[in-house]
Amino acid sequence: MNILTHKELVKALLIKSETSRNSDSVLVANVWNHYIKEIFKIDMETFSGTDLLKMMSRDDLPNFESIGRIRRKWQQTHPELRGTNWKDKQEHEDVVISQVRDFHNTNETIFEDE
Repeated sequence: MNILTHKELVKALLIKSETSRNSDSVLVANVWNHYIKEIFKIDMETFSGTDLLKMMSRDDLPNFESIGRIRRKWQQTHPELRGTNWKDKQEHEDVVISQVRDFHNTNETIFEDE
């Protein structure tokens, strides 16, 4: 699936749902719900977890990471689409970057001598 095909749907959901602005899990659930009901015309009353897993394995649904990437881009360029915890996440960004670098540096030698 082309990531750009989901761009406007993600924007519409961000406008409509405050919880989607704060949680990729909620946003993904809303995007997938839209695809299952509106695109594939599947009755949610008869739709099972197995059906969901099959759709995911066939790449019938938009990728979780792509949806999050689209959300981040919209929020970067449109402050009105940011969630209530956006500022907190930005302030915490340096700590996360430092932790990732520390993890990389401490685990860099794991695979030496192999």
